[in-house]
Amino acid sequence: MLGKSRGANVPVRGQLIKSYCLSLLVYCIGALRMTRTSVQQLSVCRNDAFRRIFHYKHFESVKCLQDAFGAMDINHLYDLNRWNFLKCLQKKFDSWLNFIVMHDLEFHICYNLKYWYVNDDNFLGFSDCVVSHFHVIATM
Repeated sequence: MLGKSRGANVPVRGQLIKSYCLSLLVYCIGALRMTRTSVQQLSVCRNDAFRRIFHYKHFESVKCLQDAFGAMDINHLYDLNRWNFLKCLQKKFDSWLNFIVMHDLEFHICYNLKYWYVNDDNFLGFSDCVVSHFHVIATM
């Protein structure tokens, strides 16, 4: 519907995708234990919406468009929302060990997220590290 709307300016359509479609796609996504394949399928869906509106070919990357609109890709958004969800749950318990045992979560999920995004040389929080990582790969 957004792709065929003739009255809306192209940047407005991009902002509508970010505001409405993205919020529906990532609502409570952090609470789900999703496989990378499932996250990738969501990412393809969103990327196709950008391609349709901006008349990109299927083989062209839309990461630069997403970066221009201030919208990270679904992979980064999932990792960020998953981290935030796990950190909120952790606050409910007095130790990580109780948290892991009570919720049947593997410790390596949190460790891998932190290892992938956080550089010990900087003083950024996890959210800032994820955003920074996306900006780097979007400009490649």
